[in-house]
Amino acid sequence: MNFSNNFFVAKAGAVLVILGMSGVTPAFGVTIGPLDGASDFVFDNSDPDAQAGPGSVATAPNTSTGVEGFNNFFSSDYGLLGSQDGASIGAGTSSDLSIAFRNFSVAARDLNRPIQVTFDYAFNGDPQDDLSSVDFFTVDVIRPGAIGQGVFSGNATNFSAAVGQVETLPGGFVNTPGEYQLRFALAEVGSGGNSALGFDNVQVESVPEPSSMLGTLALGTLGAGYMLSRRIKKRKTVLR
Repeated sequence: MNFSNNFFVAKAGAVLVILGMSGVTPAFGVTIGPLDGASDFVFDNSDPDAQAGPGSVATAPNTSTGVEGFNNFFSSDYGLLGSQDGASIGAGTSSDLSIAFRNFSVAARDLNRPIQVTFDYAFNGDPQDDLSSVDFFTVDVIRPGAIGQGVFSGNATNFSAAVGQVETLPGGFVNTPGEYQLRFALAEVGSGGNSALGFDNVQVESVPEPSSMLGTLALGTLGAGYMLSRRIKKRKTVLR
């Protein structure tokens, strides 16, 4: 029996899938990343009132403290929305929607699988006096036809940050093959406050439904059992 293949036929004629025998990852599922926030995203600066671009780990706002920066949260360059690299958050002039995005493709075979988005982020700034006008940010996935689904959101009432934030988009949203878009957006409302968002180490991947994982595990177990049985029988024959 050739163990370099991922498929073999049992005596009953059933085809059993053995994962991991050849070290080849199954050719399905969406996987992109980890993506560098500073270099792997497109920054939309079409709005003159917005600010979006790479942020340097060695300068403000990463090195600024309090409401003026990210308190040295990032250990490498990152994506920056709402502030200029080298300036503290309070010195920024953006007052509209700042956007960074990355496109990715979904094939027909990968439809209806949940999409898991993992990222690091830091968000800080001066909140508005009017809580109905607080600056906020969102992480969204846009599917063909410009239909969006929110993945995560936060507002600038105080400093917030996370390493390896994990959010999952329901599989039912991913129902059309084509080009999707992952988007980080910062909305700064009015001029009474100023905020900024930093992001990095972004990964997008589809995850199998629990039922399909159990099915694959069952097939793998059956396949392993069959091979073990064949080896035992072959060894007994040799010993005779």
